[in-house]
Amino acid sequence: MRELKDFKNIHKNEDIYVLASGKSVDFIDNSFFENKIIIGINQAYKKIPCQYLVRKESGFIEEIIKKN
Repeated sequence: MRELKDFKNIHKNEDIYVLASGKSVDFIDNSFFENKIIIGINQAYKKIPCQYLVRKESGFIEEIIKKN
């Protein structure tokens, strides 16, 4: 597992999108997010492929990692 300091400046000068799993994501075409850096919150990974995932609960995390 990587430490938080390992991520410092790895995406410097790049746009990063933070997506929650709310209904509003359905109004944006998935192709918009292609080749973009996405941080997904909770269940967002089910709608849009995410490079990073932040979850408030740790249950099922290994299962989620294996699927993605």
